[in-house]
Amino acid sequence: MARRADGRSRSRRLARSPLGTGHDRGPRRDLVRHEGSAQGVDPPLLPVPARCVGAPRWSPIHVRRIEHGAVAAWVAEVGAETSASTTRKVAGVLRSILELAVRDRRIPANPATGVSLPRLPMAEQRFLNAGELEGLADAMPTPRDLSSRCCSDGRGLRFGEAAALRVESIDILRRRIRITAAVAEVRGQIVMGTPKTHAARSVAIPGFLAPVLGAYLGTESRSGLAFPDAADGPIRVTNWNRRTFTPTAVNVGLVPPKLRVHDLRHTAASLMIASGAGVKVVQQQLGHRTATLTLDRYAHLFPDELDALSGALDGLRERTPADFLRTVGGSGEVVEIPHDR
Repeated sequence: MARRADGRSRSRRLARSPLGTGHDRGPRRDLVRHEGSAQGVDPPLLPVPARCVGAPRWSPIHVRRIEHGAVAAWVAEVGAETSASTTRKVAGVLRSILELAVRDRRIPANPATGVSLPRLPMAEQRFLNAGELEGLADAMPTPRDLSSRCCSDGRGLRFGEAAALRVESIDILRRRIRITAAVAEVRGQIVMGTPKTHAARSVAIPGFLAPVLGAYLGTESRSGLAFPDAADGPIRVTNWNRRTFTPTAVNVGLVPPKLRVHDLRHTAASLMIASGAGVKVVQQQLGHRTATLTLDRYAHLFPDELDALSGALDGLRERTPADFLRTVGGSGEVVEIPHDR
């Protein structure tokens, strides 16, 4: 009788708890039953595959028993054994799952919120000059490779955006390219999706690129993808880098040092800044979410503005003493006006 009474009491507590509903009298919906779990013991938190990094730590633990400090300690442990990128990814998976638990009102707050994550190391950026770009363009083996490369270093498109670019998105007369999609390679499979910031944008086509694109699209009379592979599918960055980009860069003497496809995007940013483009324009062209991100990555490319600021401060210092001096009457006598500091 005692067991039965305890069982009824427990059922009533669950029904009244914020994790259940008034008509949920059966097993807890926020509990995932696993084979072999003991009766009367809270079942594991999540059905995490054994190969996942977080499986040994979180599978046996109930969602209500996860604390912020435990998550922070686990992130530190993972960070000591894996790369910063992997640590951020697995922590993001846990945070997303716990966020779903919050939305389902199984827990009042997300214990993974505010956990410090390791910073990603900033990859060394390489910027090509105009002459190096010209040599790389002249050495491209096909018009398709030339055009796709020009879209990267001429307008700063991500490779996935250039690979997903369709003919109807290129307006030669208005000199505009409309970016609405991007492709990514995930475990050997091509996945079509939205751009990185999930927002479409329009970018300008420079004068030197318009005739190149016009000649390529006009002679090919293309439709669909602007730069398809041999099977009319999107170009894979791994294949293009190995078969075309790197060999061409080696032939023109740009490698070594190492040159990545993404360095063409950095080069585009440097050329736009050198031409006098403002931060907001560069942000729009590159598709950054905020101008702050653009400045964080390319602030060192604005030396002229820093030099102008230095000159302005020098001029201000030279003019300051004269601001404290005034002439009295017509005698030419100069007196200093006191300033209260």
